[in-house]
Amino acid sequence: MKRTAIAALLLVLVLLAACTAPAAPAQPAPSTPAPQTPDATVSDTPAVNDPNADSQPAAVAEKLAQGVHIELPPLAQVTPAESYEQVLRLFLDASDRTDVYRTPTAELGDMDLAEEAETEAPAAAEDSLEGTGTNIQVPGVDEADVVKTDGSWIYVLGESGLQIYSAAGADTARVSVTDLNLPRDDNHYSYLQDLFVAENRVAVRYNSDTWGTGEDGGWFDSTQSHLAIYDTTDKAAPKLLADLAQDGDGKDARLLDGVVYLISTRYLWTLEEDSAESDFVPCVYTNDTAAPLAAERLFLCPNPSATAFTVVSAIRLSDGVMLDSCAFTDGTDTVYMDADALYLTRTAYNEGESEPYTEAQYTVVDHSRSTVTEIKRLSVAEGKLELTGSASVTGSLLNQFSMDVHNGYLRLATTTYDDSWSVYTDPTYGWDNYIWYDNARNNRVTILDSDLNQVGLLDQLVQDESIYSVRFLDDVAYVVTYETVDPVFTIDLSDPANPTLCSALEVAGVSDYLHPYGEGLLFGFGRAVDENAVSSGLQLSMFDVSDPANVHLAGQSKLEEQYSDALYNHKAILVNPQRNLIGFAVDDYSYEVYSYENGQFTSKGSFQVDYMPYDARAMLAGEYLYICSADTVYAVDPDTLQVLATVTEAVG
Repeated sequence: MKRTAIAALLLVLVLLAACTAPAAPAQPAPSTPAPQTPDATVSDTPAVNDPNADSQPAAVAEKLAQGVHIELPPLAQVTPAESYEQVLRLFLDASDRTDVYRTPTAELGDMDLAEEAETEAPAAAEDSLEGTGTNIQVPGVDEADVVKTDGSWIYVLGESGLQIYSAAGADTARVSVTDLNLPRDDNHYSYLQDLFVAENRVAVRYNSDTWGTGEDGGWFDSTQSHLAIYDTTDKAAPKLLADLAQDGDGKDARLLDGVVYLISTRYLWTLEEDSAESDFVPCVYTNDTAAPLAAERLFLCPNPSATAFTVVSAIRLSDGVMLDSCAFTDGTDTVYMDADALYLTRTAYNEGESEPYTEAQYTVVDHSRSTVTEIKRLSVAEGKLELTGSASVTGSLLNQFSMDVHNGYLRLATTTYDDSWSVYTDPTYGWDNYIWYDNARNNRVTILDSDLNQVGLLDQLVQDESIYSVRFLDDVAYVVTYETVDPVFTIDLSDPANPTLCSALEVAGVSDYLHPYGEGLLFGFGRAVDENAVSSGLQLSMFDVSDPANVHLAGQSKLEEQYSDALYNHKAILVNPQRNLIGFAVDDYSYEVYSYENGQFTSKGSFQVDYMPYDARAMLAGEYLYICSADTVYAVDPDTLQVLATVTEAVG
């Protein structure tokens, strides 16, 4: 009975609120097309923007058409901590906040198609598969993977351990399997990630989780990111040289000039005013001996959105020495590295609200939120980690290929996700009414100088689409966006202050990965789509980019297979224009190899791989092609794709 009475009272109050709604603007005459306004969603009461209400304030109609935008102060600089107490206070304040402010949206730039593109097509990029066999982004900066080669030997990381094969064509053989003895018991679990190879050294990256009851009777759970370094001078009997670690889950890693840069994320689940330093200060470990990072090596990121550290260490492979370590008071989404610096980025939100104002009987506060990429740059000279700058740009990165440094300029391709809403508070009844405006997407290329100041912007590249792939090649950027078709944008970056759109090509499907393929050609690996924009299979595309003002499709092939890990992992694809080879594993547990000539993709061979095709890799070592998975290595003639040797061993 009481519930019925309460419900009736609420209904009366809602009707009263609806009756007191302000007047609506007149509808346009029938001969005038009605403006297209975003959909709006209202909670609690239809008083503000119910389409059936008798009235709406004119300001609401304007907001429905344009949304709202709130400018915010710029992001403060990243600075070293003065004490552990300062770090704890930063995290406690972050835990208390319900909103996060970030840098304001930069001014929008006008964008026109270049009438006459004077930019020449980029020269063919250096083959990124030379060296350790991994498809890397920046020549000379290696990326960890599950299979590596030094040209004479092949190193495969699997559950059985570290496997080493001779890269000897028809005489290829497995010469050793090393049990890595990872801790796994009732209170430990370890899992492999990937490896590096350099100068008779193999560095295996793995995570180790530990849990249980502490001395105080409380539950604990911790994770360390490890780098186990092996001396492989004797390939038949590798020896453990050092096992180094740092707090956090392994995020990423790079190898430059014999030094591994290890990146991990340590999450802090519970923090209190009286938390001990050991509860939150990250440690590094040498053969299980812990060393907490000094306060001055902890860099404070203003207004972190999570209580987490990004931990970075520089580890020399030749002797297993940890050269330097530091940490940032926030997480990391994307890692980019060139020969001079390591870049750590994170997607955050530019979020804020207006001052309250009165509209009819309502007190109104406008809110807006947009994505922002925050950037930290570390110099890496001789393994010494020095913070040399921090900045932010509007929008979020897709992946590491959305970043590139060329001639001292950092170029970034981002997609912005903007949404806005207004809160109408009725002081008479104390009710809040929410108007939600349509989300907006935009795409842009931002250029920062060596001081990380913005010097160039190409905005409004395309609206209501998202970036699916990016490739920066010298003074040209190729950006693929997608909603229902695949526009390929070619952008001239030769003048950093004035990036210019050269051409925009629309083709069916979408390319999720782009790779240079010899002089004047750009290869795209992605998916075909049907008339409903639903993926209908893998797709190979070749673009003629010899004239940036007239980029066009040179060839395309739709495949029957539906999925490949290479859609999302560039290390899972082989693209070698010198040998005219394109290879990748597909969802039917096979590794497919194609060639391209005169507008046609041709299947050259198919190789059966094990139950985890996402770990299958192909690489050139010496004169031969090797297709490797956790339990099988094929030695193949790269010209005929004839199998010269098959080495199959049962894995443990």
